[in-house]
Amino acid sequence: MKKLLFICMALCIVFMGCEKEGVYNPGKKIKRVSEQVSSVKLTLSEWTWEKNLLTKIQNYSGTIPSIEERFVYEKNRISKVNNSNGSYWIITYQNNLYDKIEFFAPNGQTLTSIRVTYENKKVSKLDYTEYEYGKSMEILSNGSFISTLLSPQTIRGLQMLHNKSKDTKITNYSITYTYNGDNIKEEVLTANDEEYILKVTYKYEKYDTNLNPMYHSFLTITDSKNNPLEVIVDFMVSLIDLDETIYDRSTITYDYYYDGKFPKEIVSLEKDSDGVIYKNQTFYDYQ
Repeated sequence: MKKLLFICMALCIVFMGCEKEGVYNPGKKIKRVSEQVSSVKLTLSEWTWEKNLLTKIQNYSGTIPSIEERFVYEKNRISKVNNSNGSYWIITYQNNLYDKIEFFAPNGQTLTSIRVTYENKKVSKLDYTEYEYGKSMEILSNGSFISTLLSPQTIRGLQMLHNKSKDTKITNYSITYTYNGDNIKEEVLTANDEEYILKVTYKYEKYDTNLNPMYHSFLTITDSKNNPLEVIVDFMVSLIDLDETIYDRSTITYDYYYDGKFPKEIVSLEKDSDGVIYKNQTFYDYQ
């Protein structure tokens, strides 16, 4: 549950240099994204380009290829992502800003719908509607780049914990953002269900003075100008049937190592409420 922030950072980082939503025009092209697990370096994804357009991402699960994603463009702006298992994402716009992002099963059934709200041209809220959650999880069980960005792991982990069935039950949740100048000050994820009430708050305590590679990202989930150095995560879930509320707090710190202006490694240390420290290393190879 506590890996959401790092996952979003580690994967959003590749999308730099766009001037409007849906446009990706990087100064340096990603070739491969990897992570360090114990002493083993594992590939997360490999990237294919045609001139200035990203056309394909091959994802990996351990050492095994998993979902392949192919990008479809309209006037150099991303409009669709086709997955090798037949599922797909559709992205629609209003006045050059994201309006709605939808995920579909191979048979065309809508599984996820995300509405994007802006304030002063910054993302202020994402409203999620999940249809047939179990089917969505089954289709994306091997993971994909886009689904990782758009499907909060905190929500998914909690729903798996409660053994959601594969029926047509609708699940709603949202993420809201507040800013301090050009940087996110607070990010709050909330969900209400007959089984639980969930609230996860990310408080961005410190930033560096370098340009954040996520700034004006491909899919603008976060949009801070600088790189976060310390984030406090407060987790609260009320289990209604058990009349019990669980609280947890963790602190995440980051170190960045650059190849010029572009990150070649991110190291995150997360300390939970029990004092346990988790270390994550993500590496970027460029063309």
